Amino acid sequence: MRSGLERIQPAPESSEAPVESEEIDTDDSFKPSRAARRGSTQRARGGGRVGSSSRRNNKRHRSRSPSHDEDGPSVSDGEESKPNMTNYQQLGLQWGLARAEEELASLGIQKTNRPSPIGLFEAQALQSRYDLDKTMLCIVLKCSRKILDEALLEGPLAREPNLYTNFQTYSVVATTTQMPSRGTSNGFGQRNSKVGSTWSTYNQDEREVFCPRLFERLCLATSEAYSLTQTPDGIPNAVTPAAPMTAKNSTATDLEPLSQADLDKYAPIFTRLVNLTKVSRDLHQGSLAHNSMLSLLAFCPGKPFHPPLPPVGSPLEPSFAYLTCPFPERVHLEHQMGTTPAETHLLERFAFESTQGPQITYAPNLANLSLSQKPPPAKPNEEQTLHKPSMISYIFYQLAPHLRNGWLSKGDFHPKLANVVAAFEKKEFRGEVMLRIHRTSDCRVTDMMLAKGPGRLTNEEVIIWIEEIEQKKYSIIRFKKPSTALDTQDTPSNDEAQHADGQTGGHHNSPSNSSHSR
Repeated sequence: MRSGLERIQPAPESSEAPVESEEIDTDDSFKPSRAARRGSTQRARGGGRVGSSSRRNNKRHRSRSPSHDEDGPSVSDGEESKPNMTNYQQLGLQWGLARAEEELASLGIQKTNRPSPIGLFEAQALQSRYDLDKTMLCIVLKCSRKILDEALLEGPLAREPNLYTNFQTYSVVATTTQMPSRGTSNGFGQRNSKVGSTWSTYNQDEREVFCPRLFERLCLATSEAYSLTQTPDGIPNAVTPAAPMTAKNSTATDLEPLSQADLDKYAPIFTRLVNLTKVSRDLHQGSLAHNSMLSLLAFCPGKPFHPPLPPVGSPLEPSFAYLTCPFPERVHLEHQMGTTPAETHLLERFAFESTQGPQITYAPNLANLSLSQKPPPAKPNEEQTLHKPSMISYIFYQLAPHLRNGWLSKGDFHPKLANVVAAFEKKEFRGEVMLRIHRTSDCRVTDMMLAKGPGRLTNEEVIIWIEEIEQKKYSIIRFKKPSTALDTQDTPSNDEAQHADGQTGGHHNSPSNSSHSR
């Protein structure tokens, strides 16, 4: 085994390079001067002719080194395990649909949103194993299933089985008509016109054969007799008797068999129009369910799907067939029956919390929660967050009529600290304006609320304050400040003024104080 150092020694390459350059320089037809060669080098940098090609020859010689031939088989073995346009169908049979979907979801490279025309032509030519082959084709094209479905103009139910889809997949005309070569669009129109015209010539009984209601029943009825004489995909004759059992196990249907009258009527037409080799192969591989099993409930409306549920109050028994039920009931002991309604199911948490349901319908039992799980008590400032902007605008609206040009700065705002009455007595607004609080006798704004201040009220108290302002039971009035001795004689003393102000900030104002304030 040659080491990496021996592999990169450029001794033989350097010996050949001067010979090539000498042959080019000693050519009789072209002998450029030194200035010309310098000019050619400058033109080569700008996109002109390159004077020598020795570097390109060296690179080609390295690409044909024997070390590349030694690594060749390992690369080819890796490429065989990767899906491509040639082996994606055979590799899909080995992987299965589950692994194919995982490989498509785990592609580490960036996917494309525009499949190639060759990939679209290949997707249009898919017949059996449609989901598996299309998933493998998405891995080859490096695109998602949604992108390929949109490119094929397919919706969620575009491949729902019906008469014509079964005819296109399993009829003799559709399966034996030669498909166009890969990478070409010529020939699809002629093939589609031939297949479509053949469908138009069928009568009602011939079309009824491809109906999903009868198609799978006829497939099961005819494949049992057909598998005794023919073997799909070259299966040896030794396993011929087990072929019908494999077909029944692969489909695993609960369809009722056809009556003898329907079998005598439709079986000859079915064997004449349907490719029995492909039907037997798909039954053996388990891919026929795509064409008829999906619409089984649609054709049996009287037989809805009822999973076997255990009887209420019975213990779990392994012999009872309810192990696949989504939510099997279990037996509770007597001491567990009382705590069962208090437990919250996981599905209930998803239903209420993820959809932001009302808390009145989903209220956790706080008594069963630990101290760390209990929600913290709400702060007063957080409770009035919803109504705080409205209350501030209402309070400031009470101050605006008494100030020139309304409030202009932070000094013109309503006090939001504790003891609002004392704050108004000490505060002098712009223009030497004194203001006081006026409350009616039936005002619900109590002295306790004024003592706490607007910034420390609960949500209910904020709503009460706003309602009293709207009903004009709480207002702000102007108080004239005494400035001269004459005004001092006419007005009461400081003690009397403070007593009157206390009554004004209390329940109601006396008539003398009201006239004085006016």
